[in-house]
Amino acid sequence: MENTEEVNLESCSSWEKTEYLFDNLFHNSQILEQTCEKVRNENNKLKKEKEDLEKMLETFKKSQIQKPCQKDESKEENKVLKKNVHKLENDITKFVKSTKTF
Repeated sequence: MENTEEVNLESCSSWEKTEYLFDNLFHNSQILEQTCEKVRNENNKLKKEKEDLEKMLETFKKSQIQKPCQKDESKEENKVLKKNVHKLENDITKFVKSTKTF
């Protein structure tokens, strides 16, 4: 170029802007990558917790299904025991009367 021509610095400026924008983009992508990794880890933990809770719920449901059966069995056993107690009370009463009579 001749000394009389103007030097155009805009092309250099444009390149610097592009470099600056690229650096910012790269930095932001690294931050997003770290955030994404944290979210993945949290997601995995939550999935594991969900599975554990589902297992606990299934166990709880099974125990609730079994309890009514146990209640019925307990009621029946209770009736039988009450009958036995009543019989024994009668036997004791007879024994006491017999002892007095003897």
